[in-house]
Amino acid sequence: MDISDVIAPDFLYVSLLVALYGILLLSYRILLHPLKAYPGPFLARLSDIHNGYYAMRKSLHLVSRSDHQKYGKVIRHGPNKLLFNTPKALHDIYNNDMVVKSYVYSVFIQTPGVHSLFTVVDKQHHTAKRRIVGQVINDRAFSTSGALSALFFYLSQSPSCYERLATEIRSAFATSHEIRGGPKLAGCQYLRACIDEALRIAPPVPGTMWREPAANNSKPLIIDGHYIPPGTQIGVNIYAIHHNPEYFQDPFTFKPERWLSETPEAQRKSMQDAFSAFSVGYRGCAGKAMAYLESSLVVAKTLWYFDFERAPGKLGEVGGGRPGSHNGRSRLDEFQLYDIISGAHDGPFLIFTSRGDSSASERR
Repeated sequence: MDISDVIAPDFLYVSLLVALYGILLLSYRILLHPLKAYPGPFLARLSDIHNGYYAMRKSLHLVSRSDHQKYGKVIRHGPNKLLFNTPKALHDIYNNDMVVKSYVYSVFIQTPGVHSLFTVVDKQHHTAKRRIVGQVINDRAFSTSGALSALFFYLSQSPSCYERLATEIRSAFATSHEIRGGPKLAGCQYLRACIDEALRIAPPVPGTMWREPAANNSKPLIIDGHYIPPGTQIGVNIYAIHHNPEYFQDPFTFKPERWLSETPEAQRKSMQDAFSAFSVGYRGCAGKAMAYLESSLVVAKTLWYFDFERAPGKLGEVGGGRPGSHNGRSRLDEFQLYDIISGAHDGPFLIFTSRGDSSASERR
């Protein structure tokens, strides 16, 4: 007897079983799954292939926002995933003892059993690690390169914002030596508004920080009025909520003044509730204060010593979108982020010119 006569029937039998299992699984996810009533992309309801494909293209944040526009504020973005787009959900999820970091963070563990502040799930272990990080945070501030790049990109193409910020900084300080942490720097309100606007429009982490119900929950988990079944992944996409026009009017327009008193208080309160550049709750970024200080010092020192403008020609367009693009990157004046957990980016390319009056004032 030829061995192929034995293997062929067995292979066919196994193939039929796998196909049957696949059909039953997909049918369950569409017809019987606890999340079946939630809208969302059809492929995402069947498989995580939907998210995986766009994650590989570094554009999942763009697709998440687009899907919210199509399907609503609460969407099924995976067989066992619910994606929210409201401030209430933001705080219900990330400031809640009944949820823990999703198991998906385990893929970032490089050494078994060794966790970083980013990957640790247990709350007590996270608190202990955060305490250690807090003790050395003065030597290791949160990376601000993305927000600063975005800020310089938008200032270079927003003459009125550039002029207002430059005037504030150059009027607030008599010499560059005064530019340091303290009341004068903290009093530069437009500077802080520019930094907040850059963090909103180009958040350092533009994707979704997935969470799941804690295994020891004795009470039902309710997120923005929705009961969350055990085993469900839940999250808010930061890029999507930061570009939701319900909370941020003209969301793709760089408008630092939206954060100042010239904007009605009720609108500012709505924006603050939806703002999550550093996350919220006990897992919020431990380096938030240092990030603001570092960004403020860099921008203030730069505008004290220099004027800058976009590089000429095509080089000056680096960092923006491409008109006619159909992948969510068609806005030439939008600083483009590439979602690889943090927001990778290109550009901008700028030309800096030394300010003669600043050097003269330093010598006096």
